[in-house]
Amino acid sequence: MAHAHPITPPAGTWRGQLLLAALMAWAAGFVDAYGYLFLADVFTAHQSGNSARFGLYLAQGKWPQVAWYSWPIAMFVAGMLAGAAIMEHSRRSRYHGVRVLLTLEMALIAGFFAAAANLSYSHVLDVQGGLRWAIVALPAVAMGLQTISVTRIGDIPIATTYFTGALNTFSENTVQFLYSLRARDAAGRQAGRGRLRHAAIAAVIWLSFFAGAISAASAKPTWGAPSLSLPILALAIVFARTYGVAF
Repeated sequence: MAHAHPITPPAGTWRGQLLLAALMAWAAGFVDAYGYLFLADVFTAHQSGNSARFGLYLAQGKWPQVAWYSWPIAMFVAGMLAGAAIMEHSRRSRYHGVRVLLTLEMALIAGFFAAAANLSYSHVLDVQGGLRWAIVALPAVAMGLQTISVTRIGDIPIATTYFTGALNTFSENTVQFLYSLRARDAAGRQAGRGRLRHAAIAAVIWLSFFAGAISAASAKPTWGAPSLSLPILALAIVFARTYGVAF
């Protein structure tokens, strides 16, 4: 799979890079949690949960549930494939691939917003026919696109839609930082500070996703579908900042 462009702003601005990645993670957490509530326990970013349910129902021979939980996985992968193709083409054709992916992502979330706003149902299982599947596809494809759009901050690998790897990065680098405190040479201490930065970046991005999920759980009962304008706004800020912070 082609790698997305890293965030590469001028030296000394990694905090600005992290802020943009954190905004994207917050948006993903919001969409994932809103989707879980509205789409009847289906995740749109967190495909580990869908995969576990897919395997469980497959073993039990519950074919409607197998189809239901395999669909967002397929749409998420479709988004990643499309995103990877766009990023590869952008490198060959010299246009800004991340902006294209952000634009498509915002449009898909806006479509999800419009669909949810025009339905009087409490969740998508009350919707009949192909519309139910289309509504699930919109945010799942959007999250797949976001997964591809930004994969690094400088030389540090990141993800803004799934976080098992981030928790591993946090744990591993925290332990290595603690061991570096025993270093007596400057190189060892410098390496330890790098490990601390890696751990901090992983923690901030995970906490941003967590905060997005909390925001969705709080906003959906009060505002309903219009609350999906919040992750669109967050992504619009990231889009605007790409003109000052190069990806």
